[in-house]
Amino acid sequence: MKIGIESKGFDGWGGGIDFVRHIASCIELADSENQYEKHILLAKNDGMFYVKKTVSPFRTLISQLIRKKPLRWQPWKGFDEHYLRKTFLDFQSYQLDFPGSRFSDHLEFAKTENIDVLIPCISPPPESYSLPWVGYIYDFQHKYLPEFFTERDMAGRDFAFSNMLNRGAHVIVNAQAVKQDADKFIGDYKTKIHVLPFSPSPREEWLQENRDLSAQYDITKPYFIICNQFWIHKDHGTAFKAFAELLKNVGDSFQLVCTGETRDFRFPDHFEYLLKLLIELDIVDKVKILGHIPKLDQIALLKKSIAVIQPTLFEGGPGGGSAYDAISLGKPLIVSDIPVNQEIEKDERVFFFEAKSVSDLANKMQNVVEQLFEPINHEVLRQQGEDKKLACGQVLLNVIKEAIGR
Repeated sequence: MKIGIESKGFDGWGGGIDFVRHIASCIELADSENQYEKHILLAKNDGMFYVKKTVSPFRTLISQLIRKKPLRWQPWKGFDEHYLRKTFLDFQSYQLDFPGSRFSDHLEFAKTENIDVLIPCISPPPESYSLPWVGYIYDFQHKYLPEFFTERDMAGRDFAFSNMLNRGAHVIVNAQAVKQDADKFIGDYKTKIHVLPFSPSPREEWLQENRDLSAQYDITKPYFIICNQFWIHKDHGTAFKAFAELLKNVGDSFQLVCTGETRDFRFPDHFEYLLKLLIELDIVDKVKILGHIPKLDQIALLKKSIAVIQPTLFEGGPGGGSAYDAISLGKPLIVSDIPVNQEIEKDERVFFFEAKSVSDLANKMQNVVEQLFEPINHEVLRQQGEDKKLACGQVLLNVIKEAIGR
C-alpha cells in the first residue's frame, strides 16, 4: 500500500506545516516495520509558484478595498520548496515528492504513481477523482466569532465544510469539539468523522536543544512566551493587558516574548493596533515581538521560558500548536478555558484562565511565578510522547484502511 501525505493548503503557515509533520510522524511510528510505502507531497517552485508569489500582494490589496480597510502592501510570505525540503528532510521512511505548486498537480501525481490514498485533504478533490482520500476540517470559528468574518467568508466556510462532509467518505478532525460542531451546524452529513487523539510529543531535536538565545534576541530578564500567529482570535491583547497588570503587582521583573507571523490577512491593521496597545500600557520595552523565527529557535526560547501563555479564543485542536509544544516538553502552560482547550488532560503544569479575563490571566501568571517546577526527565517526556503518537498513528492507519476498503 502507498500512502500519500498531502500538504497543499497546510503549507502556507507554520501551524499547518507542524500539523502535516505530526500526521506523518504518527503514521511513521505506527508503521514501525515499514509495511507501507510512504510519500510526502510538497509544493514545488514552478511557474505557478512564482505567479502566486507575484499576484498575492495585489489580491490582498483588492481584499482590503472590498473590506474598506487601510491599503497596505503585504508581500507573500508562504514557504518555498527549499524550506519545505529542509523541514521534512528528517523523515527517513518517507519519499519526499515535489509534484508542483497546485493541488491538481498533487492529485495527478498520486494517480501516476499509483498512490492508494491521500491524507489529509483540506479541500475535496474533484468529483471525477477516483482515488481514495481522507479529508480534514479545522474548526467552526465563524459560528462563534462571526465578528471576525465577512458575510462572504462565513458563507464560503459553510459551503466548504458542508461540501467536505458530504463529499468525503472519511474526514479527520483534531478535537471532539469539532465533531460536535459538525453535528450541530451541518447535521445530516454522509462522511464518517474520525477524532484524532490529542498527542503532544517532542521531537528528538527538541529534547537535545539547549541553546541560550537570550543575547541573540535581546532578552534580558526571565520571560513568559506566546507562540502564536498574530491573528485577531489569538487574543494577544488580553495577554498584553494581563502582563502589564502582573508587572504592576510584582515590579519590573519579567519580559514577554512573542513569536509568530505578524500579518493577519483578515485584519491587516490588527498588528498595528497591538503595537499601539503596548504604547498605551507603557510596556513596549518589556515585550519582545520576534515574528516568524526558525522552529528550533522558538523551541529553545520556549524551553528557557517561565511558562507558555495561550490566550486564544478559538482553536480546532486542544490548545493549538503552542500548547502541544509546551506539554510535549513539560513546560507550564497557561491556557484559556474555551471548550476545545478543556480536552487537554488536567495536569499540575496546566493552568486554565477565564478567556478574555485580564485579571484571571494575570493571577495565573503570578501563580506560576510563585511555583518552582523542576524539569521533567527527557526519557519520561520521550516515552509519554511516543505512547501518545503511537495511539494517534494507529487511529490514522485504521482510517486509511477503511478509506481504501481493507
